[in-house]
Parts: sequence; C-alpha cells; structure tokens
Amino acid sequence: MIELKAGDIFAGCKIISVAGHGGFGTVYLAENAIGQQVALKIVNTTDKERELRGIRAFMKLVPASPYLLPIHHVGIEQDELFYIMELADSLPGSPYYIADTLSKRLKLYHRLKPREVLDVIRKIAQSLQVLHRAGLIHRDIKPGNIIFIHGEPVLSDPGLCAVAENSISLAGTPGFMPPECFFGEEKNSYQSDIYALGKCLYCALTGEAPSRFPHLPGDLSSSICRKFLPVLLKSCNSKKKKRYTDISEFIRDLPEKLPRPGKLAKIAEAFRQWKLMHARLFHAIFAGIILIIASITGLCYHIEQRHQAESLRIAALRQEVADFRAETVEKGSDLLLQLEYALGEKPGEELFKLLDALPDAPEKAAARSRELRQMLVDAAKKSAEKSKSEPNMLYRHAQLLAFPDTPLGHFLDPDFKEKLKQDIDVEMQANQPERFSPKLNATYCGVDTTRTFEFSYIPPGQIISPRTGKKISINYPMWVGNSEMTSLQFSRLLSYIPPGNKDINAPVTRIVWNDLLYACAIATRNCNMMSPLPDGYIVRPLTEEEYEYCAYGKSYRNGIATSTPHFGLSGMDSFVREILISGDREFLDSYLTRGGKTPHKDEYSCDNRREIAFYQSYAPDIGTRLAVAPGNLELLEQKFQSGTPNHVVFNGKHYEFFGNILTMFNRQISDEYCKMLGGRLASIESEELLNAIKHHSSPAFAYHIQVAADFRDGKWVWANGKEVQNPLSEPKEKQFFFMENGEFKLGPMSKCPGFICEWTEEEYQHRQEWKKHIPPKMLLTSFQLDGKEYALIKSTGYPHLLRRYAEIWGGKLAEPETAELRKKLIEKLRPFISDRTPALLGGIWKNGEYIWMTSGNKIEEKLDIKGMIPDNALSLAHPALDHDGNLCAILSPKFFLVEFPVSDSTR
Repeated sequence: MIELKAGDIFAGCKIISVAGHGGFGTVYLAENAIGQQVALKIVNTTDKERELRGIRAFMKLVPASPYLLPIHHVGIEQDELFYIMELADSLPGSPYYIADTLSKRLKLYHRLKPREVLDVIRKIAQSLQVLHRAGLIHRDIKPGNIIFIHGEPVLSDPGLCAVAENSISLAGTPGFMPPECFFGEEKNSYQSDIYALGKCLYCALTGEAPSRFPHLPGDLSSSICRKFLPVLLKSCNSKKKKRYTDISEFIRDLPEKLPRPGKLAKIAEAFRQWKLMHARLFHAIFAGIILIIASITGLCYHIEQRHQAESLRIAALRQEVADFRAETVEKGSDLLLQLEYALGEKPGEELFKLLDALPDAPEKAAARSRELRQMLVDAAKKSAEKSKSEPNMLYRHAQLLAFPDTPLGHFLDPDFKEKLKQDIDVEMQANQPERFSPKLNATYCGVDTTRTFEFSYIPPGQIISPRTGKKISINYPMWVGNSEMTSLQFSRLLSYIPPGNKDINAPVTRIVWNDLLYACAIATRNCNMMSPLPDGYIVRPLTEEEYEYCAYGKSYRNGIATSTPHFGLSGMDSFVREILISGDREFLDSYLTRGGKTPHKDEYSCDNRREIAFYQSYAPDIGTRLAVAPGNLELLEQKFQSGTPNHVVFNGKHYEFFGNILTMFNRQISDEYCKMLGGRLASIESEELLNAIKHHSSPAFAYHIQVAADFRDGKWVWANGKEVQNPLSEPKEKQFFFMENGEFKLGPMSKCPGFICEWTEEEYQHRQEWKKHIPPKMLLTSFQLDGKEYALIKSTGYPHLLRRYAEIWGGKLAEPETAELRKKLIEKLRPFISDRTPALLGGIWKNGEYIWMTSGNKIEEKLDIKGMIPDNALSLAHPALDHDGNLCAILSPKFFLVEFPVSDSTR
C-alpha cells in the first residue's frame, strides 16, 4: 500500500499529516482543491471491487440520515482504493489534530455521562436502522468507528458494508463480534450489528472493556443500571435466540429519558457509595439505630392508635359522602328530570347543582350531604303526591308503582313507601282487570290464545333524547313486544308471510306500512275479544320518543340501575330496522325506521335513523315491534296511505316530484312524461326551491333524479337559461347530469328512478287538456261511454303514481263498479290488454278488503293477482280489469284506465 507524506498530492488533495492507522488502511488529514480540510482514507484491501461496492452502497444512504458519515468522493488512483470524507472534529484539548471518536473519548474520560451515552447510541442506532432497511449490514461497529462531526455522533468506516444476503466473509473486531461469528459458525447479519452496538453501549456507560460484560461497576448509579440493564442483557446475550432481531426493537427499548435525581436521591446515592466503602462502620451504626427504634416503639404505638382511630373516622365520613354521590350525582339526568318534575324546572336544576357542590373537607361535606338528603326526602314526597293527582287511574297506578325504585323514590321514608304501596294495592284490587288484560309490572300475552305474542311491561319515566337533547317524558305505562315481530306472529295476524322470510321464528322483514296498520287493527280486535284493553289503548307501532325511551332508558331496583339494557327488550340493536310513528321527518311521503345496520359501517345501532317510502316493499331488513300503548283505531285509519301528492308552489310556479322505483327514466323519457303532464322538466335554480321540493317528496328523492340541465357553450345551464349553481366540469363520454340527494353530479347513470316536473301558473291551469299532451304512443285508445270519456294509457309504475297522473289531468282511475259497465268497457279495451297485462282501475286494498276509491264501496269479488308480482305485500295490489272483463288484482301495471266527465269542454 502506498505511503504518503506531508506535501504530497493524491487524488487532487494536498496531504497535511497522518490522522490515523488501522488494519484496513490509513487516514490522512488533507486539503482539497478549494482549501477545505477533509479526511482521505486509502483502503488496504485486495478485493477493491467488493470494498468499492460497500462504500457506494453506503454513500447512497447518507442523505437519509444525519448520523451516517458524509463521503464526498470514492475512486481508485495509482491502483489504490480511496475515499474522501467529512473531517471528524479534533479531540477537545489536543494541541494538534486527533480525530474525535468514541474510542478516544473513552480513553480520555474513562466513561461518558449516561445522558451523553443515551444520545450517542440512539443516534447511531437510527443510522444503523437506515442501513438495515436498505438491506445493508455494517459488519464493523465499534467505538473507534463512531466519530464526532460538529459535535454529533456519526457512523463511519463503510468499507465493510455489504448486502445482508451476500455477506460471504466474516468481518468485525474481537469483543464486538457475537460468539457465533467470532468462532466462524455463522456469517455477519443484522443481529451481529445490533450485538456490536450493544457492546458499544456497555463500554460507553461503564468504561469497561467489552470482554468484561455483564460486569457493572459498583459506583454506577443503581437507577441508571435499572434503565439500561434490560437493553444490555438482550442485545449482548451470548445466545442468539434471546437477542434483538430488529434494530427498531433496540431503539424502542432504549430509555426515553433518564431520571434527574433530586436532593434526596443524590444523598441516597452518595450514601450507597459510602456504604460500599465503609461496610463495617455501616453495620455498627445500623445496629445502634435498631436499638434506638426499639426504645421508642412503645411511645409510637400509643400515638399510632390515636392516629388510626382518627383515620377511621375520616374514612367513614369520606365513605358517607361517596355513597351520597353515588345515590345522587352519579344518577345524572335521571335524577335531574325527577327533581324538575317534583319541584319545577329551575328549582330542580338548582338542587341538583347543590348535590355536585359538596365541600372538600370531609366533616363539612358529610354534614352538607345530610342536609341535602333531607331535601331529597321532601322532594320525593312532593313527587309522589303530584303523581297521586293524575286523573287517569292506570297512569296514576303505573307512576306510583314505578316511583319507589327510581333514584328519587329511593329517598322515600320507608313508612311513607309502605303506606303508598298499600294504597295502590287497595285501589288496584278494587279495579282488578280480567285474566288476559295487561297488568302493571307484568308480561302480557293477550293477542291470541296461543300466547305467541309476548309484551314486556315498560314503566313510566323520563330521559334526555340522545338525538335532540330534549326531555322525553313517558307518563303512561305500556307493554312493548319483547322482540321484533316474528314471521310466525305476522302470519297469525295476516295469514301470509312476505317472501324472503324463511325462519318463522326470526324477525319478519319486507313489511309495508299499510299491512302493518292492518296487522295492528287485527291485533287490537283480538285483544279486545279476549278481554278489553285499558281504555284508550290499542296495539300499534312505537313512536320515535317511545323507541328512544325503550332503547336508552334505565330500569331501577331500589334506586340502583339494573344491568339489563333496553328494559330487558331483545333485538333493539339487531339487524332489523323497526318501523316507527314519527312527525319529525325530512320527507312528506315517508315513514321512519330506527335501528339496524348503520350506513357504510358494519355495525348495528339504535342510533341508525332512516326514512322509507310508504310504498316501499322490497327492503330486506325492515321489520317492526308492536306495542300496547295509548291510541285509538282512528289513529290507524288516519295513518293509512292511499297516495300523497308531492306538489309544491314556489315563486309562482308549480313543481312535483315523481319517483318510481319500478321504472327508470332517461332524459328523453323524462321530458316526454313532463310534456304529457302539461309541463316541462324542472330547472332547480336555487337551494330554497330544492329544499321545498325535497320536503314535499318521498325518500325516492334521495336516489338519482332527472332535472333539466344541459352543457352548452362550455358551461352547464338550466332549460330556462340560468347557469347551474356549483357548476360541474365538462362531461366526458357516457357521463350524464343528474341529481342525487339534493346534489348535482356527473356519472354513468343515463336512467334514473325519478324526475321533477315544472309548470308555470298558466300551464298548470291548462294541464287538464290531456288530449293535447299525451303522445299517441302512450294513448292507446279513448272513447265515450255512458256519459263519460275513457282513456287507456300505457305506462308502468306504482299504482298510486299512475293515479296521480290521472288527477293532474282532472280525471281519475276508472271505477266500473257494475259487471254491466265492465262488460261494455272490455269490448273497447280487449284489443289492447291481455290476461297477463290487465288495465289498472281506481280501487285500493284496505284493512283486508278491496274497495273503490271514490265511493268506498267494498268489492265483493275475490281478486286473484295477475301479471308480474315484484312485491310482497297485499296492500300494494290494486283492482284491475282483465282480458275477459273480470276484476283481478295487479301489482305491476303496464296500462291504466282513466275516466273523465264528458261535459268538461276544456278537454
């Protein structure tokens, strides 16, 4: 190997002096062409290509870590491998240049301060992590290869770096090589680098040679030993299986911070050192201390007894206060609502605040809690007296029966509680219900004699709605289905099971609103036949407030909340969405469901809240839970749905949404339907208009909807010429404009299940000129018969939607109540209809029978369902006229027959 002296020029650098010698080469202090001092190393090796590969691989990773040695250049000159690198700092205090390395510092200072050790080792470990992630191993980690540049530790000597899988020779320094590598049993690996770094940690922390591991100097702080010993024992373990396998584990286990001993800790550490150096003197002093302690033990015992008695007294006071808090403040809103009921909203809230404002001192807090307890006793009596004034006997009994177990009722005087119970028993005995009638605080099974239905008793109470934050007060008792209605229960009421329900004991799904109302009417009738329900009670779905009360209310026993959730009702958080009665709806033509699976999440929750169209019958997770609760059969009659016009007038124009899940409308067909109705496809030119239409629509409005927007002259404009608000980008091929849940979008949806029609006031007044509007391909025939004009129109959709078309034209679906009239009609209609495609008429299915819409007369004939049967509910079937002139029922009409008065000249 070439030897250079001061003044020589090599690789463009002027040699200043020799900086160090090693087994793998010589390092020179040199000056480069621009006057910077650098370190130049000439590598002593016979395999220059392997060394060159290792250095180049190392150089690529230098930018990834500030703790890898920056190498400026590498090459071969005069047949010698060399590289030029950043110059290490000079060792502090040296009169001439000596490279500042961890090895030199240990020779100078014996060992480093623990905090300095932790900083150096952590940074070198981070640099090693960069190498390992790149698939390289260093193979020669030792204190001499950890240098300091600008005060920061840097990993140097990259010449032995190699790809882990290609490490074909052993390398390293004795003492820093793991046993299996030192004895040639295995080649270097990631673990050997970690082992060497652990030995560096040991040397820097203890000042000992690596061969002395695991010896720890006696003067090393015990707290420092405890922090570093686990890392040392695992990284430097002689058994390979017990060592770290990844440098990230080593970094993770390094202490995050070291203890900063206070004065006492420093004194304790100094004492420990003194004890080690003066063991005999220590034992003599210790024996003397034992004698002194023994002499004063008797005096201390008496003092301790007094302190213990006082501590027990204070503990008892603290426990008394803690018990009072558990009885009051921890009951939260349940107790607050009861206090507001008993004392009034403001006084009740003020008393509840006092419960949470007890003094800190145990004596004062205990005394204050006793005063407040008496106030709660008085409030409990007021609440009981207030409930006694309830005029409805059933409500009164239920409130008083449930009250003693509630948080406030827990404070009733035992004598008062017993007297209250006796009064209730006497009055209830005098008004004992029949055998099958619902009884307070008991399960009810009176819907049928098979006891298939089971209703759990739900007592009155109050909660705060988690949805609205408002108070929900249920002041009446009710009996709620212990689980969702099953297919077996449904069939007992309506004598059929909707398709798709295979297990008769599982919750029934695919229920339609009108079918549910009929089932409730039958259940109410059955109950009253067996024994009358309480006055003013029927079987019906829950209201949303009742649902939340059942889902989130608590049942109490002696003032302690029971562990059974949902009042013991099962299935509140199952996959079934339960149908509810609610006036708080976003859409006019919808009902509400709660529970089931949360949209876009694989979880079931009572918080899930969705609206469903009244006529939607295909949802596979819509079920119900019946309740015996306040109401009357007129309520069920009022809730019956026969079609809701989705019509709204806004700024002098008329708008109506037509949603039809059975049919898909493209832009052309939507335009044709709007013209057929005397209007045009709507321009939704403002958010206020959009919200008005949405509220007067069904949940189908949330699907893809056709509106009148076109891309012209580089921008989206409405049919009325106004620009679309929040404009979209230019459409790509096979992209169409549509509206989804009130937002304008572009997508591949050329067909949508709904459209919005728009009329000016003048157009709406002339909408009844149907002969001008209906295109010939849809108007199959029209004729006059017996003083009326009839039109057979081709269109598919739910019957209530087709009925609305007829109403807009000023007519109605034909209602031929007599067989004679039907015979005359079929002579005109037979060429256009078939046995599989009968013509829809103007009747509905209601409460188990078909009736004519206008007169309300019952259709006596038995109507068989013909044509397609896409749905699964009796209430969705409507009367129709078949090819032979007989009445039948149909679920999916393709033709509908409209009748008009002939005398109306505007037609």
